[in-house]
Amino acid sequence: MTDHYGMIFDCAPCAIVLVNAQGVILLVNRQCERLFGYQRVELVGQSVESLLPARFRCGHVGLRQSYLGKPDTRAMGFGRDLLAVRKDGSEFAIEVGISPIETSDGPAVIASLLDVTQRKQLEADKRLVDELKARNEELLHFAYIASHDLQEPLRKVRAFTERLSDRIGAELDHESLSDMARIGNAVERMKCLIDGLLTYSSGGAAAQSIEPVDLNLIVAEVLSDLSERVESTGAMIEIDRLPTIEADRVQMRQLFQNLVGNALKFLVPGRPPVIRLGAARGFSAERLRFFVEDNGAGFDTRHAERIFKPFQRGHSQHEYEGAGIGLAIVGKILQRHRGDIQVTSTVGKGTRFEIDLPLTQSNQAPQSKMD
Repeated sequence: MTDHYGMIFDCAPCAIVLVNAQGVILLVNRQCERLFGYQRVELVGQSVESLLPARFRCGHVGLRQSYLGKPDTRAMGFGRDLLAVRKDGSEFAIEVGISPIETSDGPAVIASLLDVTQRKQLEADKRLVDELKARNEELLHFAYIASHDLQEPLRKVRAFTERLSDRIGAELDHESLSDMARIGNAVERMKCLIDGLLTYSSGGAAAQSIEPVDLNLIVAEVLSDLSERVESTGAMIEIDRLPTIEADRVQMRQLFQNLVGNALKFLVPGRPPVIRLGAARGFSAERLRFFVEDNGAGFDTRHAERIFKPFQRGHSQHEYEGAGIGLAIVGKILQRHRGDIQVTSTVGKGTRFEIDLPLTQSNQAPQSKMD
């Protein structure tokens, strides 16, 4: 009888165990041998409880006897985790389906066992990712509210400092005037940080308005906004023609504003900026690869990862103004659009950013390369 069942069971893709009413293993298939690490002869004749961790064996005897009192076909342990143990003592998560069966030797139970360790891990990873996403959204929301609420007391500090300076400034000695100036500079730096935090946190939401965006128009708008800085620095800007892509128009403008703005900011004194913007090799029917390149101050590429994080900089604050938020915003925008960015730079010679973006966003799940 068991030989007949054995030929059938060995064709099954999952582990199968046949157990009599006393809990003795009558038959196992090849998948069961592989799953538990035993030879068939080692299992047949043993108690089915030998496949369970020692701490569960006594309790399982009672459950098995209760099942035999009113047997039916069902899954075991629905809603909770079941564990089994291999020959080497390692435990793993399983799903079990059991069914009563009549044999020539009397009633028996047939059980199918499936190793779900990998699935459980994937489920746990997904829960962790979902939890981290939720916490990240909460932190961004908190950062927005906190930085927004800080603006009013900061305005008061600046206003009263200026009022105090106007009222008694002429009476102050040099040291006091220096202290007042330091207060003013500290207020300005704090305002810059708060404004940066507001911009970064409000840019944390996913791209909302996906539409065809002509990048040539976006670049023209950005250069119009930056025209005073272009003129004052004597910058020369070379622009290649770019395609129309599916994107959030506002976020694309933020992206180019920050990249071109940085190229105009981090210049070498006495050297007019030369900025090139155009399509790079790798442009295809599915993705756009373009670059923004300058001949500016450059930075040590050991800081390449750091510069895409909020309030991190490749240069000291004394050298160049700003809160160190621009490239963090660029990174977040690219993350939302399933894009990527790479940077190469040489101190004193310039920096090149290469950006990779899909031409379409329709019906595609977002990816994250820059968290």
